[in-house]
Amino acid sequence: MSEANEILTAKEYSDRKGKDGSWGARLAKQANEAGYPFPQKKGNYWVSTYEEWENVLEKLGIQLRNRESYRKE
Repeated sequence: MSEANEILTAKEYSDRKGKDGSWGARLAKQANEAGYPFPQKKGNYWVSTYEEWENVLEKLGIQLRNRESYRKE
């Protein structure tokens, strides 16, 4: 199965993006409130394919920030 068609939970997707687990759940909730058909709630989990998660980021206009320190130590 290719990465684009792999089903991921919100936590798995946020882990791949280097974010906190709750970030994925907040992203899913924003997508749901905006009326997007994905991700879908399955039991206690938000699930969708990797490609659909990426599509949600693009549609909501969310840009990931580089959290590395700008200070030189």
